Amino acid sequence: MQDENKWTYILYDKTEDLYKIGVSADPLKRFRSLCVVGEVWPVFLHGKNIEKELHKKFADARTTNKKTRFIGNGATEFFKRGGSFKAAAEKLDKKPPLPYISTSAMIKQYVEDDDLIFDTITTAFEFEADVFGYHKLGVALLKLLGVYSNKKHVSCIKNKVAVTEKLFNIIREKYIIVVSFAVGAPIELDGFRGVHLKLRKK
Repeated sequence: MQDENKWTYILYDKTEDLYKIGVSADPLKRFRSLCVVGEVWPVFLHGKNIEKELHKKFADARTTNKKTRFIGNGATEFFKRGGSFKAAAEKLDKKPPLPYISTSAMIKQYVEDDDLIFDTITTAFEFEADVFGYHKLGVALLKLLGVYSNKKHVSCIKNKVAVTEKLFNIIREKYIIVVSFAVGAPIELDGFRGVHLKLRKK
């Protein structure tokens, strides 16, 4: 029964040209800890635990990734091209990266870029005090842009939401986010009564 609640995933490490086959009950959380923009990203996600089956199938191609970030995090669950994994690698190469950047991480980047504007200090404090504030803001942003239901670029698993690197970069390059109590603003934020979100083009 436990295995039915787990997901099998495959990550691609571009710098090492290796693939990691792992399993997690919370894949988006796992991606957040292992993925690196432009370096490591997910290329496969399956709703059942088939990790052991895949490890056995590709056993001759198994290797170790010596990067520090993977020590104690499945460093021996990597597979190199060639042997039994050759055909699988060729198929995975054709797959675009899956969504892995969380809505919270997306908004935190906006903060670092100074592209998130709060109309008052009070509004800013409200978001900082709410552990899910950035997540809610990210979800509202995706809905406002009409891409929340785009399964190609947005993934929703266990109340967590993630976007692809491609979508993240497009949004980040085009818009500044304004959070305010403005009447008539496009969308009201869940859990923040009277607080609205609107966008400004860069």
